[in-house]
Amino acid sequence: MNDSINTPEKAVKFIERYTNSNPYLMIPFECWNGLNKKDNDRSITYWNNAYKIALNWKKLDKKRVYSLEELKEACNKMTKQVKLRNNKLVLYLLCFVKIFPKLNIRIKDLNMIVSFS
Repeated sequence: MNDSINTPEKAVKFIERYTNSNPYLMIPFECWNGLNKKDNDRSITYWNNAYKIALNWKKLDKKRVYSLEELKEACNKMTKQVKLRNNKLVLYLLCFVKIFPKLNIRIKDLNMIVSFS
């Protein structure tokens, strides 16, 4: 099991404790008007159950370790797709105001930490 996983519940608690913001955790197809305060209890329960199911799926017998180059290639492909499907100006503005912060990701299989921004 991935003991380093950041769950939606951990994110909500972090935002409540360390910021002056109100977290709004949504579930698929949920509607919210964007104005009223939202109770996250139902969403937290939904995501906790979803994570429990996902983490308890039978694991594959063979484990494949990806090289750093393969990970970079997949990352570049994903980044390109995000840029193609979204407004580039909005993406750059969100990065500029640090809505999308730099991430440090620990890759246990390769025994390294990489940065993504």
